[in-house]
Amino acid sequence: MVSVTLENISKRYDDIVALHRVSFTAPDKKITVILGPSGCGKTTTLRIIAGFIAPDEGVIKFNDTIINDLPPQKRNVGFVFQNISLFPHLTVFQNIAFGLEIRKYSKGEIKRRVSELIDLLGLNGLEDRYPRELSGGQQQRVGLARALAPYPNVLLLDEPLSSLDANLREQLKWEIKSIQRKTGVTAIYVTHDLSEAFTIGDYIIIMNHGRIIQKGIPEEIMKSPANRFVAEFLRFSNFFEGNVVHTDEKYEYIRTARGTIFAALKMHQVNDKVLFSIRPERFRIYLNKHNMPKNKKANIIEGTIRSIRFESHYYMIEVETKEGNLKVISTEFNELSEKYLGKHCYLETSPENITFIKNKNY
Repeated sequence: MVSVTLENISKRYDDIVALHRVSFTAPDKKITVILGPSGCGKTTTLRIIAGFIAPDEGVIKFNDTIINDLPPQKRNVGFVFQNISLFPHLTVFQNIAFGLEIRKYSKGEIKRRVSELIDLLGLNGLEDRYPRELSGGQQQRVGLARALAPYPNVLLLDEPLSSLDANLREQLKWEIKSIQRKTGVTAIYVTHDLSEAFTIGDYIIIMNHGRIIQKGIPEEIMKSPANRFVAEFLRFSNFFEGNVVHTDEKYEYIRTARGTIFAALKMHQVNDKVLFSIRPERFRIYLNKHNMPKNKKANIIEGTIRSIRFESHYYMIEVETKEGNLKVISTEFNELSEKYLGKHCYLETSPENITFIKNKNY
């Protein structure tokens, strides 16, 4: 298979910098996800790989071969667009077969390959239907089959699930991952959806303003965001700044400007300034001090409950503290209601739940 490498790719539109010296390698037989907010440059990157847009500078390689001057039709790339754009006058079978016919495959090979993909994508019985007779999920499967049919070296997917409802997106993102595993095709997948990215991706690239902000495997990025933008994009909240005032063999102890002491797994030296986050689901909330862990002197914040919002399977609670208003997710109280508003409470967490932000100045 093929790995895809971009080296210092830049693209400008008049005074707008769409991409600035973007470099990464998408490994072969894996799914690389480019993640970021609208306008960050992720679709431009995908279209440059496909050959639809020429970069102003930089090098694109498939394995060790530079492909900058290759037209799109010679790059052997499959592209799944955000808008599926099936041919309305062709049946499912004919849509999938289209790329094979253009490449002059034999009728026998076309029939075999299309039948193989129909089985793989669960389209059996739909071969003679037209796109208007298909559901959104079925249309997306046909679009994926059409892109896979000519044995592409690289499969590019530009937010392919964004137009589908939530339940269908949840189902199809697992199917896409399963299909990629079965075919072994190198895939690059663009999305702004965090759940899609971390479900599908073997390797994640986070972009903003045309630049790569962080890249790595999903676990590394989630455990150690590069800066506050990445942390907030990954839905971290409850940020704290402080100084490391003491360390021992296992822990470091941080004092915030407002005097709260936090114990965290040791990563810094005494006097280091640090920025860290505690995710809402990593706090435990206690309404009674006597129920809290005994003899614990760190990682406890007192506060007052200011709002409670039920969100399908958990409660989102906002607590006013001396560290500011903090968000807490709780699934333990099955009777949380307005009677708790204004009540005193205690928030507690463990050292393992503190996530440090690498660059606190971003």
